[in-house]
Amino acid sequence: LLREHLHCIVLAPEEYETLAIFVTDEKHRALMLQEANVSEEARDHFYRVLAEASARGVSDIHIEPYGKMYRVRFREKGILWVYDAELSREDASSFVGVLRSDASAGLVSPHVPEDLSIRITDEQAKKYPALTGCNMRISMVPTAREGGPRDVVLRLHSQDAKAATLKELGLGAHITSEIRNLIRAHRGIILVTGPTGSGKTSSLYAVLQEMMSDTLKFFTIEDPAEVIFDGMTQTKINDKHGGTFARMLRSGLRQDPDVMLIGEIRDGETAETAIRAAVTGHLVLSTLHTNDAVGAVTRLLDYPEVSAANMAEALRAVMAQRLIPKCCKKCAKKANVRDDFNNILGLDKTAQIDFDVWVYQRPAKANPECPDCRGSGIVGRKPIAELWVLRREDRELIRRQKLDLDSDQIRQMAIKRGMVPLWRSGLVATMGGQVAFDDFISVIMPEELADNRADVLHALRKLHQRIEERKQS
Repeated sequence: LLREHLHCIVLAPEEYETLAIFVTDEKHRALMLQEANVSEEARDHFYRVLAEASARGVSDIHIEPYGKMYRVRFREKGILWVYDAELSREDASSFVGVLRSDASAGLVSPHVPEDLSIRITDEQAKKYPALTGCNMRISMVPTAREGGPRDVVLRLHSQDAKAATLKELGLGAHITSEIRNLIRAHRGIILVTGPTGSGKTSSLYAVLQEMMSDTLKFFTIEDPAEVIFDGMTQTKINDKHGGTFARMLRSGLRQDPDVMLIGEIRDGETAETAIRAAVTGHLVLSTLHTNDAVGAVTRLLDYPEVSAANMAEALRAVMAQRLIPKCCKKCAKKANVRDDFNNILGLDKTAQIDFDVWVYQRPAKANPECPDCRGSGIVGRKPIAELWVLRREDRELIRRQKLDLDSDQIRQMAIKRGMVPLWRSGLVATMGGQVAFDDFISVIMPEELADNRADVLHALRKLHQRIEERKQS
């Protein structure tokens, strides 16, 4: 009957490739079948690992080929560490099978990258309570090793997570006070910049909580929504179906919002629409990937859709931030890093630092029995930030210079007005014993310190003097 009625099957190119591999490549067929037939024992093994990671507050799980085996690493408080160095290939294939099965993924070629997502069900949450409200985003990429074994990264996210308040962020009294003053006026655009994982969204959520009111309409566009708030209309983008940031932003403007949060400005259309919204009386909060606060202006002006005049009118403030691991003082050791600073700053013998610079350094191997850090050497993460609040002279420079903008000139003007640069925030945290020297240098590049040699030397002397005065008192 099938032969009589079925004349052809229409396949997309990627479907044809997958079917061809399945039919002709015995090795990959065996792998694909193994991943498709997952035992309950393997499923339980995977979810027990996942539950332990969630209970520890792990943000990412890496399952990666390593020699003839696989290894599993957890990213906890920003630091990667090895959880299991000897995961068998069979177990790794089973883990992939569980992920693909629970994400309802179809049959795809193991030669192509794959992005999946999983939401923990109520039934799974009952069996593994630590996974209650947990969602996962999964990235699988074939590697160059023989047979193309996949590298798998899981990003864990809890829908039950609570956002920190502005006070709880720990940005410092001065920046916190400045932010509170900025959000009194419900117009303009405020940006938070920094690399992935620097806490940008957490800072914006804290701002939203600070503003929460029955008299304001809040509208967010996210990818995804990391925390669900009552009293806000939260949406998420869907690129596959045309729900881009720019399109969702245009729709959001028809929702009569007072305050809008855009998860990230990724293109010129989104930037131009966000600026136009800010100019027409909305408060817009968003993020960008730039190294410092002033760099946000040059990044936005790179988009041909963005008008320098509109941006100068709309942009009210930019905060650049990083997250630095806080060292475990039970495991860390004090070290004199005077010579390290002399080398980093490139000082000759006549100009070298002539006083001791005592700071904490994280040990190569922390005590695994330590109750505070559990062997990681860190006890959380501390934000450091620089906040640039635009003034009239900044706006005039942006309007006049446009594409030839001298960002260094604007930066120096901001510092003279009292903006504390990122490197100084990190240096204060390091000299104050909150952050290990190695972690400070890994976040604030040595060349940035060298570029600001005179200012760094002055800050070091001042901080050293303050520490000595504190000892004497």
